Amino acid sequence: MAELEALAEKAYDEMYETRFPAGLYAEVKDLFALAIGAAERASRPDEASRLARRLDHCGTRVRQALFRHLMSRCGFLLNAPACGRCAADAAARRQRNVAGPTIAPCR
Repeated sequence: MAELEALAEKAYDEMYETRFPAGLYAEVKDLFALAIGAAERASRPDEASRLARRLDHCGTRVRQALFRHLMSRCGFLLNAPACGRCAADAAARRQRNVAGPTIAPCR
């Protein structure tokens, strides 16, 4: 159980060092699910509950990180693109006096 939790925490930490965290998040969920199952089989409901709360916390953090990425890097926030391509597209639309979409995602 402790080993599974340690592996899950390690994968969670590695998520923040990669450009594609979705695969690692799937690994985090799987490892925490195995750890929760081990705690339940060991008749340790308090440990299972703690691990479930930790898994919920990790999922919330991932969703928040994704939201922040979409808001800051892809220009969803007030149609103010932060990446170079979206900023160039928005500038070209302004020069041509053409209204762009409300949402200007990266391509």
